[in-house]
Amino acid sequence: MTVSSERVGWPADVDARVPAGYAIAHAACDRWAADPTRRALLDLSAGAPRWWTFADVRDASGRLANALAAHGVRFGDRVAIALPQSADAALAHLAVYRLGAVAVPISLMHREEAIAQRLSDSGATVAITTAEHWAAFVAGSAVADGVTWLRTGTPEFTAMTTTGSVTTPAAPIAEETPAVIVYTSGTTGTPKGVVHAHRVVAAHAAPISLAHDGFPHAGDLLWSPADWAWAGGLIDCLLSAWHAGVPIVAHRARRFDPDEVLDLIARHGIRNAFLPATALRLLRRSDKKATLRTIMTGGEPVDEDIVAWATAELGATPNVVFGQTEASCVVGNSHSVLPQRPGALGVAYPGAEVAVLDPDGTAECAPDELGEIAVRADSPAVMLGYWRREADTAAKIVDGWLRTGDLGRRDADGYFWFTARADDLIISSGYRIGPVEIESCLQQDPRVAEVAVVGRDDAERGQVVCALVVPKDGVERSGALADELRDRVRGRLATYEVPRVVEFLDALPRTTTGKVQRSAIRRAGE
Repeated sequence: MTVSSERVGWPADVDARVPAGYAIAHAACDRWAADPTRRALLDLSAGAPRWWTFADVRDASGRLANALAAHGVRFGDRVAIALPQSADAALAHLAVYRLGAVAVPISLMHREEAIAQRLSDSGATVAITTAEHWAAFVAGSAVADGVTWLRTGTPEFTAMTTTGSVTTPAAPIAEETPAVIVYTSGTTGTPKGVVHAHRVVAAHAAPISLAHDGFPHAGDLLWSPADWAWAGGLIDCLLSAWHAGVPIVAHRARRFDPDEVLDLIARHGIRNAFLPATALRLLRRSDKKATLRTIMTGGEPVDEDIVAWATAELGATPNVVFGQTEASCVVGNSHSVLPQRPGALGVAYPGAEVAVLDPDGTAECAPDELGEIAVRADSPAVMLGYWRREADTAAKIVDGWLRTGDLGRRDADGYFWFTARADDLIISSGYRIGPVEIESCLQQDPRVAEVAVVGRDDAERGQVVCALVVPKDGVERSGALADELRDRVRGRLATYEVPRVVEFLDALPRTTTGKVQRSAIRRAGE
């Protein structure tokens, strides 16, 4: 199949190549550490602000890598990292990459059951978390057998980053070496581990530079509320910023408070931000003032009025980017280079070959014809595959194309337009939420006969989680029951997975083959 692959309007000198032997720790840290004063990280996570230089990060992560090796971590081993945005989290990632081991970031928004699943599935031999969260994991039985736990904030962990040799044994790392397993949201079943190689950070260099209208500029400083356990926070922000030699802010926030965020930006001189559309909508409610040089946004539809507000009030025009955990930042905008088209996802970024394919996946659709957005699987931003799930990988990557599951079109000028999801993923406040884990959690309540979880449109969050519950015979349908079901999810899964809407039905609509008709449920709620 022939696919038009021209880069629409991007500068000809944009270098999207991945260097042979690319290794994250060297490219995103060590090469900048030659300047002992070059700043890497402003850590606001633990009391007084602390600036780390790249030299500081190089040395501390080197010591931690040796400590991990002393705990038995070898090339290819998995190390779970369950930490908030912090210097410790950044050091842990670089330490793992130095050894040629594989980082498994786990969000602390997950509850013990979900954390245990990811530990078991990845086969992690070592896990790093805070002392506070480790105690909660023990109470919740998330501490799996065979896993060595290292706890930040303890004298033992501090010694691992402050004493010992900073030099680590050379590991046979190449650009194709697996570096990280990021778990999906569990849209169609148990969350799957997406394996990315070291190359993924190099593949983001051109897209991130364009999304931030030339990255870096003197004085650039990046922050995002995105959790470093997700591809958007880890790859698109932390590692991509460091690849460009740009410092980043680590800020541990319990919730997104627009007043606090604008104060944070103004107080520390933050110039670059990755903010989902929901965050921008919340910021619009505040009377506080702050100015940014660039805003990257994505993960959910971005309204034209939000773009106009941010441009006027924050001083930066948001650049929309498109991708998913399996292939991040493959399409997007750069308003300083190309004119933005309201509502468009943007054009294919350098280094990514993107097309809209017909239902059979055998031909490219004509301009403005609806089809499925797909990415060439040999694009370096695309995953190596799902962790130990060959059948799932084969279903996702077909005939050399990664099928995104997103329906859209490409116009004659090369701009992509999103139309609808081909699956049942819920996008709420920028979080990609799969219904299956929530349904499984609710289904285990003895009062529930059956349940379906869908997304409902919401003006502020894009969508909210809605649980349609069929109670068992004799169970009273009440607000109290709805609250108890929400509490059940809140106690077992991430807070953003808690249903904001709980409705009771007599039965769920089903197809002739017995499958729940989610589309009918969604239409009924419109």
